Amino acid sequence: MSEFQRKQREREMKYVKSALVFSIVLSACSSNDDGGNGNGNDNGMESNNMEQPPVITENGVPERILGTWVLPCSIDNQIDNSTRYAINTFFFSDTELNFDQLFFTDSGCTVTDESDPYVSVFGTSVFGDLVTTTGGFEARELEQQLTSIETGDGTVTMYSGLSSYHIYVIQDDVLYITRGVVQESERGNTIGFDQGYIKQ
Repeated sequence: MSEFQRKQREREMKYVKSALVFSIVLSACSSNDDGGNGNGNDNGMESNNMEQPPVITENGVPERILGTWVLPCSIDNQIDNSTRYAINTFFFSDTELNFDQLFFTDSGCTVTDESDPYVSVFGTSVFGDLVTTTGGFEARELEQQLTSIETGDGTVTMYSGLSSYHIYVIQDDVLYITRGVVQESERGNTIGFDQGYIKQ
């Protein structure tokens, strides 16, 4: 295994262990930790407009989350203490949930990180119950069931039986979603509002 492949494999395993498309990932995928669960602080949010009840597709997906959501250039928030930058994208359809990260070495996201240019996570989604966060807001549970991960060297690794667990809120057409965890019991109930994904 080459040095490049080794680094890509390490990156892939870090994502799997922390589990955000990721993060669904779904959220803001906050860089602030709360009790070690990778979630941020939901203090200071003024209102909560989750649909009551939501409009659901035939496959159980809330219609409001369908489409592409982009977190603009920011510090890579899927890995703790990261010093590089990323543009993150979630894509939700009635049958798919995909998460992409493009990596850059500069704060303007203009210079691609050639050593590790991207990671793409493919899977399906299962939406759960509404939960009350520590800040008193209603968020929805989300499970991303991973099917494959593609890393920057073009390597595709298939998965079966591996999930990433999140909670998320949609506020004024902005998606806030927690960084994924691989144990459902560690999903937590705190969500960060410091970074949000913009509907495209």
